[in-house]
Amino acid sequence: MALPDLLVLADRTPAAAARIDLSIGYARKHGALVKGVAFPTGGSAGDEMETARLFAERVRPSGVASSWVDIDSSRGRGFASVLQAAHYSRLVVVGQAPERGGNAELSDLPERLVLQTGRPVLTVPYAGRFEKFGERVMIAWNDGRESTRAIHDAFPILRTAQKVHLVKVITEADALRGAEKRLSEIVEYLGRAGVRCKGELILSIDFPSGDRILNRAAEEGIDLLVMGAYGRAGNGKPVLGGVAKHILRHMTLPVMMSH
Repeated sequence: MALPDLLVLADRTPAAAARIDLSIGYARKHGALVKGVAFPTGGSAGDEMETARLFAERVRPSGVASSWVDIDSSRGRGFASVLQAAHYSRLVVVGQAPERGGNAELSDLPERLVLQTGRPVLTVPYAGRFEKFGERVMIAWNDGRESTRAIHDAFPILRTAQKVHLVKVITEADALRGAEKRLSEIVEYLGRAGVRCKGELILSIDFPSGDRILNRAAEEGIDLLVMGAYGRAGNGKPVLGGVAKHILRHMTLPVMMSH
């Protein structure tokens, strides 16, 4: 089963052009529809029209199927409008929030999309070019609901990947008991589902788990990280757990998260 469509948040920046190119590459490989929507900056209708024009100019030469999502003005031009469009999409593509500058209200946009869309969210680093992804995939597995959801959301990508490497990070020595067996069970399950992968346990007691995952991804030449995004309540609002936040802040490759 392929992902029939993906929604990419577009604006008029070079980073947005890179996101669109990445989406085109996926659509060409999987026969998907690329839908664009205006990045929620609260701009005017004229800004949205200009962004739509630039999106069309970027996609048209590629020959992939595409469409533009008009903002429902009754819901405003902010996050709510993007959330509505995401509910009608199989995958959402957004850019990493820059470390400095930009709209402060959008600094946690990837987090909010992960927690509220009910869809897998592919976050693309704000620096670098990533025209391809999904050839060499790493799955960060923690035996939990979110990891399970992430794997199932990523099946269309995992089944066509050249390499799939599943890692489980152990942060306490006591957690090693039974870990090998649980690791072999998820690897065997993936194999029955048509995904051949290698499993690896990583001991990370005195080193941040997020850094350990990113370092291992770099060592293996990974071009996509798939992981669940654990969320917990904070001040009455759902927020991501520490590892997911760390990955989104320090990511060096596209990351697909599910919650």
